[in-house]
Amino acid sequence: MAYDYVYYVRVKNQRRLDPAGYTSMLNNAFKFIKADFPYFREIARCAADNLIASGKNSDALSLVQKQLGMPFYHLYEMKISSFQKKKDELFHYAGLLADSADQSLLREGAILLNDLIPELPRRIKGADSLLAWMTVLVENSPGQVLATLGKCPSIEADELDALRAAAYYKLKDTRHMWETVRRVILSKKEKKAAKLLSDFLELVKKDQKLLKQYAQELELILDETRFSRPTLAAVFSSWGIAMAAQESDDPGYNWLKKGAGFSEKVSDKTTEALCIYHLARLSYLKANYEGALYFTDQFTDQFQSHDLFPEMLYLRYRVFSIRADRENATELEKKIMEFPDSPFAYYLQSKKKAFSSSAKHAVNTFKPVKLDHTVKKEKFYHLFQAGFVSDAIRLLKDNPNRSKLYLGLEYYRMAHLEVTYPVFYSDLINDCCKRYQLDPALVLSVIREESRFDRSVVSKAGAKGLMQIMDDTYKWILGLRKKKFTSLSRLFEERENIENGCWYLRYLTDRFSGSDIPLLLVLASYNGGPGNVNRWLNKWGPDDLLLFIPFQETRNYLRKVFRSYYHYRDK
Repeated sequence: MAYDYVYYVRVKNQRRLDPAGYTSMLNNAFKFIKADFPYFREIARCAADNLIASGKNSDALSLVQKQLGMPFYHLYEMKISSFQKKKDELFHYAGLLADSADQSLLREGAILLNDLIPELPRRIKGADSLLAWMTVLVENSPGQVLATLGKCPSIEADELDALRAAAYYKLKDTRHMWETVRRVILSKKEKKAAKLLSDFLELVKKDQKLLKQYAQELELILDETRFSRPTLAAVFSSWGIAMAAQESDDPGYNWLKKGAGFSEKVSDKTTEALCIYHLARLSYLKANYEGALYFTDQFTDQFQSHDLFPEMLYLRYRVFSIRADRENATELEKKIMEFPDSPFAYYLQSKKKAFSSSAKHAVNTFKPVKLDHTVKKEKFYHLFQAGFVSDAIRLLKDNPNRSKLYLGLEYYRMAHLEVTYPVFYSDLINDCCKRYQLDPALVLSVIREESRFDRSVVSKAGAKGLMQIMDDTYKWILGLRKKKFTSLSRLFEERENIENGCWYLRYLTDRFSGSDIPLLLVLASYNGGPGNVNRWLNKWGPDDLLLFIPFQETRNYLRKVFRSYYHYRDK
């Protein structure tokens, strides 16, 4: 593969460095570059274009037919012949490729159509095919889409605005995208405006200055529209939550209050709970303790089964602790202890030195239940076999064809709750835990939440394997262990991944051994990085660390791992 890539680079540079030798280099490329090489088709296109430029059309078509297949053969045939005569056929094959499930074929076809679009007549049939191609082109060449849209009068204005917004999004051009979004909002196209606003928020939400600027403009525009309550609830809550993540009091606070109000009116309890949760956090951050008590009281009164319920109890506990109201603080402490699988209960226990991290010295292998062989190939079956019944049920819930099976799995989950915390690789985990003096329940919890015991999983960030180890972290660990690095693919091996993951947990445990809350800091570091944890500790202190870890992912991670840890310790 490395040799193929070097040869590919030489081919790409040859046209510029030595045009006379370009054809020869292309011909040789087919002798050396493997057909499964990612850039093989690009080489074929270069060769075909070069032959057409040399007037060897029949040779070009023969090469395309052999190397790229019939859809590209027809497109190249039309590229060579008259567009006026072949326009209907062009869109016929464009439509075939636009519907293709092969993403690489889609991308390559889009590049070809990119060359064809400037020569198309202004009024043409097959607008749906053109729209499909333009949608693909947005992902590959947003600048070209913006330059070409004026030549596509057959596409409706609404779709043109959607394509423009998508192109500006890819180019991270906030100013022009906002102009497009604003135009759609004022045209009162509610559904499309809501979608574009969601995309625009993704673009600006990490920049506090831009976020506040556009929020103020958006609020004025929304006053001129008559959008439905569900849409207003979604817009105000999502923008308010984004501003709350930036710890912005104004206008985020007011947006959250509007979001909560609209959500209550449309009975959207999920969104209402999130708005009230962030209002409580913002109030506490601004030392508005009356406001914090008001919103936590609202939350704990209405959403007692919510995952964030223990956190809201703890925030109330912190307010009463700051006020030296020992009676109310003690009462809340007792309520928090009713959630022993939460990080907040662990923290309070650790402060009293009442938490024991000891667990059984070994874990037993769980034998998964068997299902009917007719459903073995389905995704939910594999989740069920791994013990993740809730995940399996989620896949089935909206599938009417599987309603009986869904009810059966739901009953199974309720009757056999312990199946959701399975144990795999028990011998390997026991061996590594004994070597590095770790609690097997802790390692199982990390693996369960990191990978669902899937050794082949790769995260969006690039973390690999059972314990989700990053490439750089893996190399760093091997360096400290004085082990030879061979290949990153070894992270997909059970022993290699678990052993290095356990070594890293031991390293973090030693690093935070002087703390009263070592387990909490170890897990926060495993997900968010030890350097970040030290900075968070310096800013918030241990009492408020759990509430204000800046990474939402890390806060969620702690809740999930502690819940798993509690269950595995009791196995």
